[in-house]
Amino acid sequence: MGLAMGMLETRGFTASVEGLDAMLKSADVKYIGRRKVGKGFNSVFIEGDVGAVRVAVQIGARRAAEIGEVRGYHVIAKPNDSLKEVFEFLQEGDDFVSKKAAKKAEEAKKAEEAKKAEEAKKAEEAKKAEEVKKETKKKDTKTNKKKK
Repeated sequence: MGLAMGMLETRGFTASVEGLDAMLKSADVKYIGRRKVGKGFNSVFIEGDVGAVRVAVQIGARRAAEIGEVRGYHVIAKPNDSLKEVFEFLQEGDDFVSKKAAKKAEEAKKAEEAKKAEEAKKAEEAKKAEEVKKETKKKDTKTNKKKK
């Protein structure tokens, strides 16, 4: 049997924590992330053996429903590799974003740093050119004084 992914979506943070706690205690599953969906909805994600995830999600949904509203739950028995990329989580503060979005942000930051470095290089070159111009002007002034 392959790894499965389980999802539980609730209205309110407390219900999602209660459901997640029940899922983690009920079977040999691993927490893989949380997503704030919006309008008070939260989703929690687990992975593990197909049977363990099925049992854990059912128990988690029941426990979450006792203290809040369960919007939905689902188990994907053998997620496609490209689907797994959607659910790779990276924590940033209190929110989670996909690794792809974090990678784009990192690339934008590197591009900005490269742009600043290029601007600094151009400024340094302009400064050197100005110094050369001043030196040339001084030499021309000295040469002109000698000719007179």
